[in-house]
Amino acid sequence: MIGLPDGWHLPSQTERNTLITAVGGSSVAGTKLKSTSGWYNNGNGTDAFSFSALPAGGRDYNDEGYTAYFWSSTENGSYYAFHMCFDYYYDNAVLGSHYKNYGKSVRCIKDSE
Repeated sequence: MIGLPDGWHLPSQTERNTLITAVGGSSVAGTKLKSTSGWYNNGNGTDAFSFSALPAGGRDYNDEGYTAYFWSSTENGSYYAFHMCFDYYYDNAVLGSHYKNYGKSVRCIKDSE
């Protein structure tokens, strides 16, 4: 993958699902993975797993402070890839897909040794 540091990779959707399961499921993942500050209207999380998701929003939206999107490496057809989304207003994490050319954040995983 272009632009990733050596020894790191973009998580697959399977790895993303493993994370969601480990924190207690998608219905609480937003609260547990969001940072403890920076979210609009005090929509902060507990950051219980030191993921510290910040509300960077997306390049193609005016939603900084409101949402966080993270790409996975798993494609969903020719034009889409899967992502995970957090919102200031909700406790959950949404796993969906979007056009690959949309600007979203990435969180890399250190490769196994």
